Amino acid sequence: MWKDDVKLAITGYCSNFIDSTIGDGSDCWRFTGFYGCPESGRRRTSWNLLRALADRSQLPWLCSGDYNDIVDPLEKVGGPLRCISLINGFRNALADANLNDIQAVGSFLSYTYREGTDQCLKERLDRACSNATWDARFPDAISSNLVAPVSDHTPLLIETVGTQVREANRRFRFDNSWLEDDELGEVVLTSWQQGLGLDFIQRKDQLMKRVQYWGKNRNRMCWLQKERIKKRLGECSESLNTRAVRQLKD
Repeated sequence: MWKDDVKLAITGYCSNFIDSTIGDGSDCWRFTGFYGCPESGRRRTSWNLLRALADRSQLPWLCSGDYNDIVDPLEKVGGPLRCISLINGFRNALADANLNDIQAVGSFLSYTYREGTDQCLKERLDRACSNATWDARFPDAISSNLVAPVSDHTPLLIETVGTQVREANRRFRFDNSWLEDDELGEVVLTSWQQGLGLDFIQRKDQLMKRVQYWGKNRNRMCWLQKERIKKRLGECSESLNTRAVRQLKD
């Protein structure tokens, strides 16, 4: 499953994760492939498993896979609303495990159900998360969803080096509209606390990266919300026009 020159050791596994270390000595870091319980009644088991995995090691950590959870209502398009307690539970588990999303490029909705029908829904169930020391080691890491010709989940590609991210995209730009969101303060505080042990420059760079990623994600969510509202207004307008035509015919 991996190249011969990659030094990888499996350190643990079960039906919900495969834990491994990559490299050796001081050059070692950790990768976990994670699968969250799909049943809503067992989500707490997944969250506690994440916390337990976080306590196993202090290595730079990348944890990626199908979490079967979302961190924001806007990470789901179509279908019934996701229970807010499940969203908050997953958020808290990631925070307790000191995991944050690495920068996502392109479409982030990784799961599609009944594509091309009026019951179609899309969700971001798959994601790549990392801790502060992994971020410091791979500051330009990005994730992107590939094309899935058969599966209802898209494969997740994680690039750590040699990524072709334009310099303009890496340059930090603060949007004053972010100040209107109370969540910004939590992002800043959490990122700064997670940077304990890093030098000031690394800590500052990590903070800027987290704020920029959060801001881009917030802007994208706002755009999706506007598109939903526009679509709903269009449907309402069409419904009213149809009703008016019927009244004229009557």
